[in-house]
Amino acid sequence: MLLKMGTRNEQHSSNDSRSEEMEESFLNSRNELSKIFHLRDFVKDREDFWLFTKKYEVVQRKAKSIKKNIDRDKINSLLIENLILSDEEKTFLKNVAKHDAFNFKRDSLVSFQTILLSYLDFKQKENTAKVKKIKEMQENLPVFKFKEQIVEAVKNNKVTIIAGDTGCGKSTQVPQYLLNAGFEKIACTQPRRLACISLSKRVSYETMNKFGEQVGFQIRFEKNRRKDTRIIFITEGLLLRQAVMDFFPSMMSFFSMKFMKGIFKEIFYLVF
Repeated sequence: MLLKMGTRNEQHSSNDSRSEEMEESFLNSRNELSKIFHLRDFVKDREDFWLFTKKYEVVQRKAKSIKKNIDRDKINSLLIENLILSDEEKTFLKNVAKHDAFNFKRDSLVSFQTILLSYLDFKQKENTAKVKKIKEMQENLPVFKFKEQIVEAVKNNKVTIIAGDTGCGKSTQVPQYLLNAGFEKIACTQPRRLACISLSKRVSYETMNKFGEQVGFQIRFEKNRRKDTRIIFITEGLLLRQAVMDFFPSMMSFFSMKFMKGIFKEIFYLVF
């Protein structure tokens, strides 16, 4: 068996190059770069961004190996113009890499700026394609034809009954119609816990909101919502319990919870 062994100098040079690559990685300076570029203002999922950075650096090293020259200033200018950002955000991104900061030279900051702008551009295109796909799906649902009528009916009537086949879009689309029409607090009742969770995730996905923020759920012993959550999927039993506690606190001390829940369940099915 023949083994090809390099000389000590070759081994040292290869190890040095590897260590230099590790030192040059922006992943080793996450905190400093996050402060310089205000990543919290531009990146929602920072773990996803740093994973993108890791992959980008691999491609960048290959570009260096073939001695490909890249005009980063020109690329960054084009990316900034194409991004959907406010004027203040664009001005900040244009100026953030003009001077040295912390222990970073301008060239390093410009390189990281390219990664950040490329990530934002990628996410913007990804979201545009996702929105287009969701919109096409929504417009193909039977309930879409009655969108305006539903909103007007809810605005002008205390009680609105919507009848439709399973899968027509009652549970996922009507809450979105009301949300876009300006309604602040929308409660969607479901008979089972699993339905609350799955539907809230679906509506959160379609509205392009982080799960648990504008759209969330609340079931017994578990919830994923905030104070400013606007659409809440909730089980019928929990809604009835909340109604009793909010509107009839004196009756709660007199009657048992089981008795009050039975009364309101009958009223609920009679109305809805």
